[in-house]
This record gives sequence, structure tokens and C-alpha cells, in this order.
Amino acid sequence: MILFLTPILIIVLLVIFTFYLSHARARKRKNQLKWLFDFLRCGRRLIQYVPAHRGMANAFLKGDASFKNKMSEMQSNIDQNFEQLLIVAENPLSVVETNEVNYLATQWSELKNNVFNYSAEQSFAKHTAIVTGLLEIMEDAAELASISAASKESLLITKAVMRELPQLTETLGQVRGLGTGVAAQGECSVANRIKLSFLRENGMGILNDTINSLLDSNHLKLDVIKSPLQACKDKAHRLFDCINDKLLTATVINISSNEFYATATVAIDESFVLLDKLLDVLEEIILDKKK
Repeated sequence: MILFLTPILIIVLLVIFTFYLSHARARKRKNQLKWLFDFLRCGRRLIQYVPAHRGMANAFLKGDASFKNKMSEMQSNIDQNFEQLLIVAENPLSVVETNEVNYLATQWSELKNNVFNYSAEQSFAKHTAIVTGLLEIMEDAAELASISAASKESLLITKAVMRELPQLTETLGQVRGLGTGVAAQGECSVANRIKLSFLRENGMGILNDTINSLLDSNHLKLDVIKSPLQACKDKAHRLFDCINDKLLTATVINISSNEFYATATVAIDESFVLLDKLLDVLEEIILDKKK
């Protein structure tokens, strides 16, 4: 009798063990996805604050001293968020190399300590390199965590969150930085005209492709964010019109650096409102698949 029951017992134990392993893997996978969205939200704050500091520094280095105190406040925000990003990156579930985050944090520290010794062009380039590094590490994290979408509409949301919207925020951020410097100087060089025109066209392309596609989507979870989608599009168009009318085609540049910075910031803030809402939507879609 005992010999008869032994194979059955072994089979039962194997089934239980297999179920346990499957459940443990699923739990670990879900926790890793939760980690990913924590990491993305930390990175998202930095891709807002570092470009804001870039614009302030560019205006200051182009002659507008009113931005100096604002830079100090923004530096504190950036310091705190790099510390938080490092903490999240050190999580055992992390798919990101900690030294990559440390490198960007070190680059920021060096920039912060020497920004007043740089030319406007050097400062802009160093800020942009940090933002580019942040965007790359965020996209790499999503790829390494193997985010997958269940439908064409979900894939559209994933692409918007992981690539297109962060790229839009950076495009708008570069516009703010360059445009604020141009307004501070009261003149737009040929090089800046070319850069601003390129950024304007790039931003318009994202609006026409990604934002319009999201507005046209029938995905039920997008119904609640149609208003932020439209607001993002409208404010960005307003900024692009401002670039054209006040900087690119103006005979005399009479918009102040503070006014241009504020106009651009409205558009940028709307793009981040949209990114935050789409992050929430994507997290819900992805984690729902893991239940």
C-alpha cells in the first residue's frame, strides 16, 4: 500500500511545488513592474527639473540676473530627486545598473558647482547631456523589464509614455532654454533660428503623430484623459506660435526672458500633467494583466 501511494505523493508534491514556483515568479514579476513605475516617476521628475534649471541658467548666462535665485531653489529639487533615484535604483528588483545613475548624479553635481563658470553654450550642452542620459536610462529600464502591451491601443500608450512624450517634454524644454536666452539678449542668431525652427518642427511632428493618435483612440482607459491630451496639444501649439511670432519672424524681439520662460513653462507643465496621467493608465493596464 505504501509503495502504491509513494508515486502519487511524489506527483502531488511536484504539482504543489510547481504551483508555488509559478506563483512566486508571478509575484516577483509584479513587484518588479511596480519598481519600474517607481523608477520612471523618479526619472520623470528629473526630466522636468533639469531642463527647468537649463533654461534659467541660459537666461542668466545671457545677461538676465533675475534667474539666479530661482536656479538655487531648482538645484535643491534636483539634488533631492537624484538622491531618491539612486535609492530606487539600488532596490534588489532593479534592472538598472546603479553606476549609470551615479554617473548622471556626478555629472549634475559637477555642473551645479561650475555653472557660473561656463559659457551659455557649454551650460546648455551639459544640461542636455544629463537629460539625454536620463531619457535613455528610463527607456532602457522599460525595455529590460520587458513591458508588453495587450493591444494596438495599449502599444500606442506604451510608446507614448516610454518615448514620445518624454521626447516632447525635452523638445519643449530645449525651446524654453534657447528661447529664454534669445529673449534675454534681445536678438536671435542664425544658429538659434535654425535650432528653434528644428525643435518647433520636431515638436509639431510629435503632436501630429502621437497626441492626435491618442485623441483618436477608442481605448476605454483614455476616455478620462481626453481633456489633458487636448490641453497639451493646445498649449504646445500656443508656444510654437509664440516662437514663430516673437522670435523667428519678429523684426525686433520685445518679449522679455521671464515672459517667454513663463509661456514655455505652461506648455511644458501641461505635457507633464499628461505624462503623469498616461503613466497611471499604463501602470493599471500592465498590472491588470498580471492579476
